[in-house]
Amino acid sequence: LTGLASRIEALDRLSNKSTAIFYAGLFIMLLFIAIETSPIFVKLIAERSPYDFVLNKHEFAFRMNHNNYVAQLENATTNKIKFDTETGLYKTEITIAAEKEVSKQAIQEQLEQIKQEPLSWKTLLKKGKLFDV
Repeated sequence: LTGLASRIEALDRLSNKSTAIFYAGLFIMLLFIAIETSPIFVKLIAERSPYDFVLNKHEFAFRMNHNNYVAQLENATTNKIKFDTETGLYKTEITIAAEKEVSKQAIQEQLEQIKQEPLSWKTLLKKGKLFDV
């Protein structure tokens, strides 16, 4: 092993043999932890600074902009759904009306045909269309 791993292993062997080296290593580790965490503790203890107010203002503006964007998307989606629903409903109503008209015309033509050439029971039985009239 070379590099950092060998140095850590050597420190472990030395700290097992000497309590002074163990406490020195522990002190250095705690010193690094204190140095790394001190800005967080200072920030938690300190009063609000002008930066905090500016940051709060910026975050509020961002949040309002995001809410506005989401509201616009919701409105666009609602309008599209309403448009699709109403046009689909209109198309369905027109299709139903057209189908009714076609069916009505077909029935009228069949009635006219029946009126012009009356069918006898024998003809209906021969054709097998007794109930299809």
